[in-house]
Amino acid sequence: MLLEIQGLNKHFGGLHAVRDATFDVLENKVTGLVGPNGAGKTTVFNMVTGTFPADSGTVVFRGKDITGISAQERVREGIARTFQDVRLLPRLTVEDNVAVGVQKQTGESFAKVFFAPLRVRGKERETLAQAREALAFVGIDEKMWREPASSLSYGEQKLVSIARLLATEADLLLLDEPTSGLDESSLDQFRAVLARLLDDGRTVLMVEHNMLLVRELCDQAVFLATGQVLAVDTPANLMEKEELREVYFGA
Repeated sequence: MLLEIQGLNKHFGGLHAVRDATFDVLENKVTGLVGPNGAGKTTVFNMVTGTFPADSGTVVFRGKDITGISAQERVREGIARTFQDVRLLPRLTVEDNVAVGVQKQTGESFAKVFFAPLRVRGKERETLAQAREALAFVGIDEKMWREPASSLSYGEQKLVSIARLLATEADLLLLDEPTSGLDESSLDQFRAVLARLLDDGRTVLMVEHNMLLVRELCDQAVFLATGQVLAVDTPANLMEKEELREVYFGA
Protein backbone atom coordinates (compact mmCIF):
# COMPACT_ATOMS: atom_id res chain seq x y z
CA MET A 1 0.00 0.00 0.00
CA LEU A 2 1.26 3.46 -0.82
CA LEU A 3 -0.95 5.26 1.73
CA GLU A 4 -2.66 3.84 4.82
CA ILE A 5 -5.31 5.89 6.62
CA GLN A 6 -6.00 4.45 10.05
CA GLY A 7 -8.72 5.68 12.42
CA LEU A 8 -8.63 9.37 11.48
CA ASN A 9 -10.87 11.66 13.51
CA LYS A 10 -11.49 15.39 13.24
CA HIS A 11 -13.76 17.67 15.28
CA PHE A 12 -14.69 21.28 14.59
CA GLY A 13 -16.23 22.38 17.85
CA GLY A 14 -19.22 20.11 18.38
CA LEU A 15 -19.13 18.77 14.82
CA HIS A 16 -17.49 15.39 14.38
CA ALA A 17 -16.45 15.93 10.75
CA VAL A 18 -14.50 12.68 10.27
CA ARG A 19 -15.15 9.57 12.32
CA ASP A 20 -12.59 6.78 12.56
CA ALA A 21 -11.84 6.90 8.81
CA THR A 22 -9.79 3.90 7.70
CA PHE A 23 -8.81 2.95 4.15
CA ASP A 24 -5.80 2.25 1.92
CA VAL A 25 -4.67 3.86 -1.32
CA LEU A 26 -3.22 1.39 -3.82
CA GLU A 27 0.04 2.33 -5.54
CA ASN A 28 -0.14 3.33 -9.23
CA LYS A 29 -3.95 3.23 -9.13
CA VAL A 30 -6.75 5.79 -9.03
CA THR A 31 -8.81 5.85 -5.84
CA GLY A 32 -11.99 7.90 -5.73
CA LEU A 33 -13.26 9.53 -2.56
CA VAL A 34 -17.02 9.76 -2.99
CA GLY A 35 -20.14 10.60 -1.01
CA PRO A 36 -22.77 13.29 -0.52
CA ASN A 37 -21.97 16.92 0.28
CA GLY A 38 -20.73 17.29 3.84
CA ALA A 39 -19.45 13.71 3.97
CA GLY A 40 -15.95 14.81 5.09
CA LYS A 41 -14.08 14.19 1.85
CA THR A 42 -12.18 17.49 1.77
CA THR A 43 -11.46 17.23 5.51
CA VAL A 44 -9.84 13.84 4.87
CA PHE A 45 -7.77 15.48 2.09
CA ASN A 46 -6.70 18.21 4.50
CA MET A 47 -5.57 15.68 7.11
CA VAL A 48 -3.68 13.57 4.56
CA THR A 49 -1.80 16.65 3.29
CA GLY A 50 -1.25 18.15 6.76
CA THR A 51 -3.41 21.25 6.24
CA PHE A 52 -5.45 20.17 9.27
CA PRO A 53 -3.94 18.16 12.13
CA ALA A 54 -5.82 14.96 12.91
CA ASP A 55 -7.37 14.77 16.38
CA SER A 56 -6.48 11.07 16.42
CA GLY A 57 -5.49 8.32 14.03
CA THR A 58 -2.50 7.93 11.74
CA VAL A 59 -1.42 8.65 8.17
CA VAL A 60 1.22 6.21 6.92
CA PHE A 61 2.99 6.87 3.61
CA ARG A 62 5.35 4.27 2.14
CA GLY A 63 5.43 2.59 5.55
CA LYS A 64 6.36 5.80 7.40
CA ASP A 65 4.08 7.46 9.95
CA ILE A 66 3.78 11.06 8.73
CA THR A 67 0.87 12.09 10.99
CA GLY A 68 2.88 14.65 12.93
CA ILE A 69 4.84 16.33 10.15
CA SER A 70 3.99 19.63 8.45
CA ALA A 71 2.27 20.10 5.10
CA GLN A 72 5.54 21.27 3.49
CA GLU A 73 7.38 18.22 4.81
CA ARG A 74 4.68 15.99 3.32
CA VAL A 75 5.28 17.55 -0.07
CA ARG A 76 8.96 16.64 0.29
CA GLU A 77 7.91 13.11 1.23
CA GLY A 78 5.95 12.91 -2.02
CA ILE A 79 2.35 14.03 -1.40
CA ALA A 80 0.82 17.03 -3.18
CA ARG A 81 -2.71 18.26 -3.89
CA THR A 82 -4.91 20.51 -5.98
CA PHE A 83 -7.90 22.47 -4.68
CA GLN A 84 -11.50 22.86 -5.83
CA ASP A 85 -10.58 26.39 -6.89
CA VAL A 86 -7.43 26.22 -8.99
CA ARG A 87 -5.51 28.81 -6.90
CA LEU A 88 -3.26 30.03 -9.68
CA LEU A 89 -1.59 33.42 -9.45
CA PRO A 90 -3.37 35.20 -12.33
CA ARG A 91 -0.73 37.87 -13.04
CA LEU A 92 2.18 35.44 -13.12
CA THR A 93 2.98 33.60 -16.32
CA VAL A 94 1.79 30.05 -16.77
CA GLU A 95 5.32 28.68 -16.44
CA ASP A 96 6.01 30.71 -13.31
CA ASN A 97 2.83 29.35 -11.70
CA VAL A 98 4.18 25.85 -12.24
CA ALA A 99 7.73 26.75 -11.18
CA VAL A 100 6.35 27.67 -7.75
CA GLY A 101 5.87 23.94 -7.14
CA VAL A 102 9.54 23.03 -7.60
CA GLN A 103 11.10 22.15 -4.26
CA LYS A 104 14.38 23.30 -2.65
CA GLN A 105 14.95 26.36 -4.79
CA THR A 106 18.23 28.12 -4.02
CA GLY A 107 16.61 31.52 -4.50
CA GLU A 108 14.69 30.94 -1.27
CA SER A 109 17.93 31.62 0.63
CA PHE A 110 19.03 35.27 0.89
CA ALA A 111 22.60 34.16 1.61
CA LYS A 112 22.80 32.15 -1.62
CA VAL A 113 21.29 35.02 -3.62
CA PHE A 114 24.08 37.35 -2.46
CA PHE A 115 27.03 34.97 -2.17
CA ALA A 116 26.33 32.37 -4.84
CA PRO A 117 24.48 34.23 -7.62
CA LEU A 118 25.75 31.98 -10.42
CA ARG A 119 24.49 28.91 -8.61
CA VAL A 120 21.12 30.60 -8.06
CA ARG A 121 20.78 31.52 -11.75
CA GLY A 122 21.70 27.99 -12.75
CA LYS A 123 19.06 26.59 -10.43
CA GLU A 124 16.52 29.07 -11.82
CA ARG A 125 17.13 27.68 -15.31
CA GLU A 126 16.70 24.13 -14.00
CA THR A 127 13.48 25.15 -12.23
CA LEU A 128 12.07 26.71 -15.38
CA ALA A 129 13.00 23.64 -17.42
CA GLN A 130 11.23 21.44 -14.88
CA ALA A 131 8.13 23.64 -15.04
CA ARG A 132 8.08 23.51 -18.83
CA GLU A 133 8.46 19.74 -18.81
CA ALA A 134 5.41 19.48 -16.53
CA LEU A 135 3.39 21.80 -18.79
CA ALA A 136 4.27 19.72 -21.84
CA PHE A 137 3.25 16.59 -19.92
CA VAL A 138 -0.29 17.90 -19.33
CA GLY A 139 -0.60 19.20 -22.89
CA ILE A 140 -0.46 22.99 -22.44
CA ASP A 141 0.64 24.55 -25.72
CA GLU A 142 4.14 26.06 -25.59
CA LYS A 143 2.71 29.32 -26.97
CA MET A 144 0.86 29.80 -23.67
CA TRP A 145 3.76 29.24 -21.29
CA ARG A 146 4.77 32.91 -21.08
CA GLU A 147 1.23 34.26 -21.05
CA PRO A 148 -0.45 35.30 -17.78
CA ALA A 149 -2.37 32.45 -16.16
CA SER A 150 -5.55 34.56 -16.35
CA SER A 151 -5.51 34.21 -20.15
CA LEU A 152 -6.16 30.47 -20.01
CA SER A 153 -9.54 28.80 -20.14
CA TYR A 154 -10.86 27.21 -16.95
CA GLY A 155 -10.07 23.73 -18.24
CA GLU A 156 -6.50 24.77 -19.09
CA GLN A 157 -6.09 26.30 -15.64
CA LYS A 158 -7.06 22.97 -14.09
CA LEU A 159 -4.37 21.27 -16.16
CA VAL A 160 -1.82 23.87 -15.02
CA SER A 161 -2.70 23.09 -11.39
CA ILE A 162 -1.88 19.43 -12.11
CA ALA A 163 1.37 20.49 -13.79
CA ARG A 164 2.28 22.35 -10.60
CA LEU A 165 1.85 19.08 -8.68
CA LEU A 166 4.12 17.31 -11.14
CA ALA A 167 6.76 19.99 -10.55
CA THR A 168 6.90 18.93 -6.89
CA GLU A 169 7.91 15.43 -8.09
CA ALA A 170 5.28 13.95 -5.76
CA ASP A 171 4.30 10.30 -6.16
CA LEU A 172 0.81 10.68 -4.64
CA LEU A 173 -1.40 13.32 -6.25
CA LEU A 174 -4.59 14.36 -4.48
CA LEU A 175 -7.03 15.95 -6.92
CA ASP A 176 -9.98 17.79 -5.36
CA GLU A 177 -12.90 17.75 -7.84
CA PRO A 178 -10.61 17.88 -10.91
CA THR A 179 -13.47 17.58 -13.43
CA SER A 180 -15.91 20.07 -11.94
CA GLY A 181 -16.91 22.77 -14.44
CA LEU A 182 -15.21 21.06 -17.39
CA ASP A 183 -16.80 20.76 -20.82
CA GLU A 184 -16.54 17.50 -22.79
CA SER A 185 -13.38 18.58 -24.63
CA SER A 186 -11.64 19.44 -21.35
CA LEU A 187 -12.83 16.14 -19.86
CA ASP A 188 -11.13 14.30 -22.71
CA GLN A 189 -7.92 16.20 -21.96
CA PHE A 190 -8.18 15.24 -18.31
CA ARG A 191 -8.71 11.58 -19.20
CA ALA A 192 -5.57 11.65 -21.33
CA VAL A 193 -3.51 13.32 -18.59
CA LEU A 194 -4.74 10.82 -15.99
CA ALA A 195 -3.67 7.93 -18.23
CA ARG A 196 -0.22 9.51 -18.66
CA LEU A 197 0.10 9.96 -14.88
CA LEU A 198 -0.50 6.26 -14.34
CA ASP A 199 1.93 5.35 -17.13
CA ASP A 200 4.46 7.58 -15.35
CA GLY A 201 4.03 5.57 -12.13
CA ARG A 202 1.99 8.13 -10.18
CA THR A 203 -0.83 7.35 -7.78
CA VAL A 204 -4.02 9.42 -7.65
CA LEU A 205 -6.56 9.98 -4.88
CA MET A 206 -9.39 12.18 -6.08
CA VAL A 207 -12.67 13.63 -4.86
CA GLU A 208 -15.29 13.31 -7.57
CA HIS A 209 -19.09 13.75 -7.53
CA ASN A 210 -19.85 12.35 -10.96
CA MET A 211 -20.31 8.64 -10.25
CA LEU A 212 -20.22 7.74 -13.93
CA LEU A 213 -16.74 9.29 -14.16
CA VAL A 214 -15.72 7.53 -10.94
CA ARG A 215 -16.82 4.24 -12.48
CA GLU A 216 -14.86 5.01 -15.65
CA LEU A 217 -11.66 6.39 -14.13
CA CYS A 218 -11.18 4.86 -10.67
CA ASP A 219 -9.83 1.43 -9.75
CA GLN A 220 -11.43 1.61 -6.31
CA ALA A 221 -13.71 4.01 -4.46
CA VAL A 222 -14.07 4.96 -0.81
CA PHE A 223 -17.63 5.91 0.12
CA LEU A 224 -17.99 8.43 2.97
CA ALA A 225 -21.10 9.77 4.68
CA THR A 226 -21.30 11.91 7.84
CA GLY A 227 -17.54 11.52 8.18
CA GLN A 228 -17.59 7.71 8.20
CA VAL A 229 -16.22 5.26 5.65
CA LEU A 230 -19.24 3.12 4.78
CA ALA A 231 -17.61 1.00 2.07
CA VAL A 232 -14.44 0.47 0.03
CA ASP A 233 -14.91 -1.41 -3.23
CA THR A 234 -14.81 -1.09 -6.99
CA PRO A 235 -17.01 1.78 -8.23
CA ALA A 236 -19.23 -0.69 -10.09
CA ASN A 237 -19.91 -2.69 -6.94
CA LEU A 238 -20.60 0.44 -4.88
CA MET A 239 -23.11 1.70 -7.43
CA GLU A 240 -25.02 -1.57 -7.19
CA LYS A 241 -25.59 -1.23 -3.42
CA GLU A 242 -29.05 0.19 -2.84
CA GLU A 243 -28.27 1.41 0.69
CA LEU A 244 -25.39 3.55 -0.63
CA ARG A 245 -27.51 4.97 -3.44
CA GLU A 246 -30.07 5.98 -0.82
CA VAL A 247 -27.39 7.73 1.24
CA TYR A 248 -25.92 9.48 -1.82
CA PHE A 249 -29.14 10.61 -3.46
CA GLY A 250 -31.28 10.90 -0.32
CA ALA A 251 -34.00 8.66 -1.73
